[in-house]
Amino acid sequence: MQDWESLYHKIGPLRYQASASDCVPTTIINGLAVLMGRPLHSKLHQLVWALAGDQDKHGGTGWVCCDTLAVLLSKWFDRAHEDGREKGELPFTSEIIEGKLVDLATNGALLRCLRDGGVACLTTGERADHYSLLMAREGDEFIGFDSFWEGRKTAKRLESFAAYKGMINIRWTKEELRNELHRGSWVHLLGRRKG
Repeated sequence: MQDWESLYHKIGPLRYQASASDCVPTTIINGLAVLMGRPLHSKLHQLVWALAGDQDKHGGTGWVCCDTLAVLLSKWFDRAHEDGREKGELPFTSEIIEGKLVDLATNGALLRCLRDGGVACLTTGERADHYSLLMAREGDEFIGFDSFWEGRKTAKRLESFAAYKGMINIRWTKEELRNELHRGSWVHLLGRRKG
């Protein structure tokens, strides 16, 4: 179980979007901060925004940018130390799963990532055109952070997440999450490397 207060003191509050179309970079930045348990190197922050902030004709970041971002993050974890931007190889992974791999199977990639302390960036929303951060499983429910301020969250609902120190603002039942995953086309896993 995550110590949300301790994490909050290490990374500060998670960010909300500054516009209607920056959910991907905002969610990735939040996910990386949670995964790494510290603020990001400024160059990594710049790279995420440069790649994932790209607009396509549909009004948001598309598959090509998200797939390329997953590769860029893998390379950062492996090689940033060679440029002196990190103190060594980082024990993290970045991968996109899609199709039949996007499920809630006990031994599936998504739940394994969460169990091992990773996070998942989900394509959510009615048209699967939004990114939300999935951070943990608590019993049969899943908790995360949605960077879009308006919408399904109200001030009253946000109060119920006070124990999470503002790091969590959304909760899914298993069925609700299954429906979100069914609508989406891929999930970006930011995980911890084994061994």
